Amino acid sequence: MKTNIFLALSVALAGLWMAMPPAQAQGQKPGRIVIGVPPGASFDTTARMLADRMSRTGSQPFIVENRPGAGQAIAAEAVARSPGDGLTLFLSPIGPMVAEPQLNKQNVRYDSFKDFVPISLIATQELALTAGPALPIASLKEYLAAVKADSAKGFYTTPGANSLPHFFGMLIGSRAGLQMTHVPYQGPAPAIQAVMGGQVPGMIVGFPDVIAFHRAGKVKILATSGNTRMPMTPDVPTFVEMGLPIQLSVWYGVFGAGTTPPDVAGRTNKLVVDATRSKEMAEYLVQSGHRVIASTQQELADTLKRDFDYWGNFIRDSGIKVQ
Repeated sequence: MKTNIFLALSVALAGLWMAMPPAQAQGQKPGRIVIGVPPGASFDTTARMLADRMSRTGSQPFIVENRPGAGQAIAAEAVARSPGDGLTLFLSPIGPMVAEPQLNKQNVRYDSFKDFVPISLIATQELALTAGPALPIASLKEYLAAVKADSAKGFYTTPGANSLPHFFGMLIGSRAGLQMTHVPYQGPAPAIQAVMGGQVPGMIVGFPDVIAFHRAGKVKILATSGNTRMPMTPDVPTFVEMGLPIQLSVWYGVFGAGTTPPDVAGRTNKLVVDATRSKEMAEYLVQSGHRVIASTQQELADTLKRDFDYWGNFIRDSGIKVQ
């Protein structure tokens, strides 16, 4: 029942872009939340919920602008070059601010620190190692044994090359002594379809993207990447529990243009935090498999610096090249 409610909510929110906020109808120019993915994914739904709550909580209407492509760098650059008035915001997962600038230095034309002002962390999500019909197993222990016996079973897909799910798969292989081979797809939906269709035996995607398919019995989540088990799947262990010392939570953060004055950034932080903590958005985030954060500006700044350094070292040590 909860899954059906969530799916209905997602469909409803996906159509919000067609609705004109009341203030906009009166001639007020709306603010924009820019994201680097097309409509339809759970991240897009999260952005639309945030825009709706910000429009209702504050006096300024906000809409979502989808600008996919180039590992979400197109969306990031659009915000970096926008006026620092708090009306153009970038809702970003960890990748465009952490991995992409260090992997694709020749083509990424923004600096994650100089060209942006941190506003707030919204939420985190875990990654889920998931098996499909081509690998009918019931546990992480069985998965590790199967891949050790036959490296062809270690093929795994993710939403894209050089993404955090891609890197996490490399970490699993390294720590478990497995040969794991990456098969990138363009976005979570194609990756999930490939696994459900049996083209690839396993995948690593965001927990919110796969939970409904796990509940429906179409795929099997074997382990999640957080410090503790997800409340929605109390029977699914973490990697740490199973003896693999790897942990990763993928965050969503809101950033403004680097020229945004401190007072404007502070007001925007309050608006974003109030919207995120609203009953409707907090419930949506929890029910869709996220952990609610709603942080200070400094907490996002510290998180960005920590992960930029950690994954920068990983990229250099691993010799990863742009794919």
